[in-house]
Amino acid sequence: MLARKDTRAHLSVYVNGQLSDLPRKSVEPIALAADVPVRTLQEFLSQHRWQEDLSRNRLQQIVAAEHAHPHSVGVIDETSFVKQGKKTPGVQRQYLDTVGKQENGIVTVHLAYAATPVGTMLLAAFSRWRVEQCFEDDKSEVGLDHYEGRCYPGLKRHLILSAISYLFLARTNQQLRGKNPS
Repeated sequence: MLARKDTRAHLSVYVNGQLSDLPRKSVEPIALAADVPVRTLQEFLSQHRWQEDLSRNRLQQIVAAEHAHPHSVGVIDETSFVKQGKKTPGVQRQYLDTVGKQENGIVTVHLAYAATPVGTMLLAAFSRWRVEQCFEDDKSEVGLDHYEGRCYPGLKRHLILSAISYLFLARTNQQLRGKNPS
């Protein structure tokens, strides 16, 4: 996934930043808090060579293995982020569900995995609450919507790392509560 040692070092800086209590979790505040040059962390997301698809595939394997259930389902849903300017990939004036109107921003599509009891899954299917709650938590806790880069690979990598950070938080929450995942 990350062949070079120096590239792997940036991974922990980025994920630690996403898991921190920083109010803004984009590259600049994460780099400054870790005493790393901002440009270096920007290059980690956008220019360094690493196989983000392998990271995404491994994340999916972990989730499927740890949350396997005969009644589990995959849920495809979108979330949106308001963005100013035109340099972030995918930014254009479009309908953003986040604000409920047309605005300048990006829309990303995600695969969620739900396994908790059949009654709860039916509730989630009809109310979409669980998926929306995941997006809200991912945005507020790890900065899913804080990407400020200028290229598609950087955006894709940010989304994958946000999912990895969110999985870490979910695992930690589960361990601290001592319960099965919901």
